[in-house]
Amino acid sequence: MRTNFRNKIFLLLPLLLLLPTGCKAKKTLPFYQLENGGSTVLTVEDVRYIEDTHVVCTTNLPGCWEFTGKTGDVIGVCGGRSPERGGYDVCEIAGDEERRFLYVLPNRFVFGPYITYILFREDTALEAPSPETVSHIVVTTDNTLSVQHGEEELTDTDLIAALLDFYLNDAGDHVPYTAADENVVGFTLTLV
Repeated sequence: MRTNFRNKIFLLLPLLLLLPTGCKAKKTLPFYQLENGGSTVLTVEDVRYIEDTHVVCTTNLPGCWEFTGKTGDVIGVCGGRSPERGGYDVCEIAGDEERRFLYVLPNRFVFGPYITYILFREDTALEAPSPETVSHIVVTTDNTLSVQHGEEELTDTDLIAALLDFYLNDAGDHVPYTAADENVVGFTLTLV
């Protein structure tokens, strides 16, 4: 009978040792006020962040800056019914040390649309790119005959200026870039 009891103890011992490791206190994050009225405004440490989907968006729209970065650390919560939990996480953008942009996303399971916000500091002026501010352009091409995508990095300042002029001013039908592969049907520009 003792061996049976001893076997049960040895079976339960690993479970008892793992129990404290699974219990972690959730980090208490500050709660920030999110206002959804005529426009979405988030106030973080007395700094206002606004959403303008005509300026910054998550899809590739002409004349709109597209968010393609990665989120950084969660710095707080907002929305929801209780300040302790909030309904959304407020995240930094990786590489944005000046914290000009914030990304807000649900921190729980959501029925229906998964609503996110890209907010920028109210004093941030976003302007169209100019040849002086773009060091190089990465052209990603789409090929109709295969699923292949090609990439080419352009650093020629004259070509960069011509591509920006074409994109921003709708400079007609002649695209100032010709791909090496004749089966290319479209391309995407990534400004760096």
